[in-house]
This record gives sequence, structure tokens and C-alpha cells, in this order.
Amino acid sequence: MKPEEFRPIHPQYITSSEMTSPDMKPIAMIPHRSKSTLAGKHVHRLKQKREGIGQVSSKALAAYQNSKESKQTDSQTLFFKHVKHVQPPSREKKIFIKSKTRTFNHTHDFAIENGVIWTRVHNTERPWRAIYFDGYPKGKVPKELHADGTNLIVLDQGRKVHYKKVLAELRSGEIALDKKAAKSLKKAAKKVAKKVENVLLDLEKDKYIAIDKSTANNWKSKWFSLPYIHPIVNLFTGKRLQIPSNARAWAISQRGRYNDYLEDAIQQKHPVGTGVTTLYILSENGRDILKYDPWSPKHVQFTMHLPEDADRAFDALNMSASASTLMVVGYQIEKEDQGQGIKKTLQIQTRLADQYAA
Repeated sequence: MKPEEFRPIHPQYITSSEMTSPDMKPIAMIPHRSKSTLAGKHVHRLKQKREGIGQVSSKALAAYQNSKESKQTDSQTLFFKHVKHVQPPSREKKIFIKSKTRTFNHTHDFAIENGVIWTRVHNTERPWRAIYFDGYPKGKVPKELHADGTNLIVLDQGRKVHYKKVLAELRSGEIALDKKAAKSLKKAAKKVAKKVENVLLDLEKDKYIAIDKSTANNWKSKWFSLPYIHPIVNLFTGKRLQIPSNARAWAISQRGRYNDYLEDAIQQKHPVGTGVTTLYILSENGRDILKYDPWSPKHVQFTMHLPEDADRAFDALNMSASASTLMVVGYQIEKEDQGQGIKKTLQIQTRLADQYAA
């Protein structure tokens, strides 16, 4: 795809000159608008009027102020007041390699700087925007992060997993089949292009559409989220997944609507009907990779063993993951002839997804 073929819904978000590479697939990104609850709107409206406070009974107002929603709103207000005085990451430095405090997906960069999570459009020098962290009210601060697809994972100082979606996505060809999604997208699009009756009619077939939720306070309070079952299971197992302190590496992977197919050895594309989200942990021994799925209870893990036989073994030092594909770097350890010693060869293994049928 040539850069000039890219036509965003609104130039405020991504322009062709800001594409990460000329062959990047086209993206149409729409801003997300969060919704307030009726209770929150009503109390806010009454608080704006001096006489309005008298219309709220003391018990009802106290109940709301002590609610989780009110405390969260107050925490966000304090956060955004404070963050105005916090230094964000450098705008000039682009992120090409993921680290414990720098990461990216196909639409956004993410960084931890001065105890705050920041985001901006990927591979640009646009201003950084602060993201409210749901651990702040409990004294938790972000220490590490990793992003892929629609997912952002952040670890606090106790290495507990905090998980949120930074995008809502689909293909334009799916809109006719999903009336709810189509209605939501039309509403979002009209807010940034009020003079256009139906922005979606201009989209090319199968164009990828994303609603930007990177700064929305939509953190999940639990890892295991299988519908209907999760409240009971989490009651006994606890809600948050924890990364072991002795783990060599960890990464989140998601194959969603952007990379919605698998490609075989002869480059034939095989569609993936549903999203696949997996958290990988490289164990302390460097020989095993643990897999966790948000639709499986946190105590349920699957283990993938790195290549090993009687004469050789692979000792992984680090790992990364994206779109159901794993990459590990480490040493291939082999016995020398006649057992006189061992030979170590630094290697990168990238075919794990094929081998383990991710």
C-alpha cells in the first residue's frame, strides 16, 4: 500500500506522513467518548447549583460520595490536576524497541515516566497524554508495561497485573452484521465530523476501524473475565494475576481485527474468526514459557517447553510476543563431540507460534 492511499476519517488523528511504514495496512481511528452514569450526572448537576444541594437527601448524597464510582471520580480529578505539573517523556524520542517502561501497538506508543502512564499516536512526535491508573487509590504505582493489539498490561510494584483495552476494533465489512457496533461507530464518527451524514459509507471494503480508548478509565478489576462464571470463581481465587518476581520476561499478545488471519508457509491467509489474547511468562529456568488466558481462571496455566533433547537444550534469556507469535533470544547449548565440553550459540527462535499452534 502506498502512503497516499491512506485516508483517515478525520485528519486530527493520523495522517499518511505519520504512518510507521509505507506497507502498513490502512487504519481509520475514531475518538472514544466515555459515558457518565445517570447518578453521576444528576449529582454533578445539583452540585453546580447552590440550591441544588438541598434537593439531595443527606443519606443519598453520603451514599453516593462513599461509592466506588465517586471515589474513583475524585481520584481522577486529583490525578489530572496533579499531572499538569509532571514532566512527560521526550516528544522527540521515538520508540522502536520495547522495554519495561516503553512499549507500543499498531496505533499508539505507551510509556511510564515519573510514575505516570503516557500515550500518543505511534511513531510520531505528538504531545503525550496522561492515562489514569486504577491502582492509584490503593497506593499502587505503574512500574512495567507491555502492549499488543487492543491490550495494555501494566504491573504495579507488587507485580500485580492491571489490564485495559486501548481500542475497540472491527472491519468495515462486519458492520452490516453488527448493528450495535455500526450504531456506536456512526455516533462516534459524527462527533468529529458533524457535517458528514454517514462517514462509514466512505470506508473502503474491509478497512480496519478502531475507536481510540487509550485514555479511557476502563481498567478491568479482574484477570479472569469469562461471562457469568467469573464472579463466583474470582470470589475464591482472587481477581488479579501476579507475575513471579523471578520470571525472566513477560509479554501480552493479541491477534484481533488488525491481524485477523494466520499465514502459512506458502503465504496462504487463513482467517481468524475471534480475537486471541494470551499473557506469556518466561520462567526462571529459561526452559519453559507459561501461558495465561483471560477466559481461564488465574490459577490455570499452560506450559510450553522450549526445544530440548539428550544432546542439546535452549536457554532463553528474554522474550517478546505479538499477534500470537513468540520470539525468544538465548543460547543453544550443545554437547561437544565425545562429551569433552559444551558449546553455546546465541540464537533467536521465532517459529514458536507455528510449532505450538497459537
